[in-house]
Amino acid sequence: MWRQGLDAQAEVMVSRALGIQRGTLNAEDSDILLSMSLLGSILDDSGKHSAAKTIERQTIARYEKVLGAEHPHAPTSVYCLAYLLANQRL
Repeated sequence: MWRQGLDAQAEVMVSRALGIQRGTLNAEDSDILLSMSLLGSILDDSGKHSAAKTIERQTIARYEKVLGAEHPHAPTSVYCLAYLLANQRL
């Protein structure tokens, strides 16, 4: 959705979904971490690079703490942060 120029709406929707997930799921649920990473991507696409880096770093730290660095989704968050950092130099 945000790739179609609707990034503000996408940010609101994912933030809302993340809030619901945090209220209904176990804090260790991987769906929360996936939503956090998605929000980071949306924030980056919106030009909110600092916030995007912060949330991606939080996501990586939570994966490592909660699910372990070897969890299948952990490399995705590392990739997302690397992508954000690389694109800032362009």
